[in-house]
Amino acid sequence: MRQATEAHCRAVVDLFDRLPTLESPCEALVRFYDRSLVHLLMNRWDVPEFVLRPYYGTGSVRGGCVCSYLWNFGEVWEILPLFDAAGAQEQIRHYFETDLTAHFAFNPVTGGAFGPWYPVNQEKIIGLVYYYVKVTGDTGFLGRVTAGKTTLEHVIANADHGDDPAKPVALIDYGPSNSHLELRRGYPYNHVMPDLNGRRYQNFTWAAELAEQAGKGDVARRLRARAEGVKTALRKGLWNNE
Repeated sequence: MRQATEAHCRAVVDLFDRLPTLESPCEALVRFYDRSLVHLLMNRWDVPEFVLRPYYGTGSVRGGCVCSYLWNFGEVWEILPLFDAAGAQEQIRHYFETDLTAHFAFNPVTGGAFGPWYPVNQEKIIGLVYYYVKVTGDTGFLGRVTAGKTTLEHVIANADHGDDPAKPVALIDYGPSNSHLELRRGYPYNHVMPDLNGRRYQNFTWAAELAEQAGKGDVARRLRARAEGVKTALRKGLWNNE
């Protein structure tokens, strides 16, 4: 018990050494911020049998969920590179090794992908790379090869997912997956979903900015043109002034 307590105290000190602190006359707000950082400690695993060390799971020993779901891992894309840039990069790269058009998570012991595709996968993985580079300044990561592609190539492939570059931009029908807003229970949200199609604009924009940083101006221009095409398709197909 003493050793566990001492290890936890060291981890807390290290956490606040790495991250910004919040100052406010509202003590409740400061406590809320400090409490929110607990997840970075409780969801970080250092287990010899795991495929990654450290490994960031969706839950912890207290959360009852040890696998890593991309949509959860992607929720901390801005603060995680500040806390653990190396760990963030390695977990991003492992997601590249899974098929993000078919699965939404991976097993910490085998590293194998499992579960269905979630349509938010593409936004999450692109956003993770975008904020990793923005926070760390490590543009060299864009040229690092994982599973036969550079990081930038993975980003572009995910931005293009569901899009046909040879045709004008069209809205994507995501099908009857029943995975989006599934907690609505009985009110399925499927097919041509406005928010997922709207996220494609951000995906193309982020990918274009990363391409520019990698010196791929022609690629960036194509991606920005596709982003503008998404805006046009959204206005034409989904917007109603009434």
